[in-house]
Amino acid sequence: MKNQIDKLNAIPSKRIFHSIIADYDLNRSICELVDNGLDVWVRGKKAKAISINITLEKTQQTITVEDNAGSLPKSDLRYIVGPGETGTNPTDETIGIFGVGTKRAVVALAQDVKITVKAVDS
Repeated sequence: MKNQIDKLNAIPSKRIFHSIIADYDLNRSICELVDNGLDVWVRGKKAKAISINITLEKTQQTITVEDNAGSLPKSDLRYIVGPGETGTNPTDETIGIFGVGTKRAVVALAQDVKITVKAVDS
């Protein structure tokens, strides 16, 4: 029988997040966000032509990425915000970094984030 010796607090520090984004830029971040839409579209069997619109608002310093790729089941919403979570298989061809694409883009560029998804029941 194993005895518990101690507990470890594994909450990531700010320093970890800064090291993750050290080489990150606007172009890479937008690619990650566009790739999320493409991933949903591919998983949806490319049922219709995809449209992705990117709006950069200089005055308000906002980036909006909108697509018609399809909806996500509620059970898949964790992929958007959960570190290390992904709906992509390792063999899928994607731009994103396995499980951290949106999270990395958000940490690198945003002070405030709003993600709107048309969720469907799973």
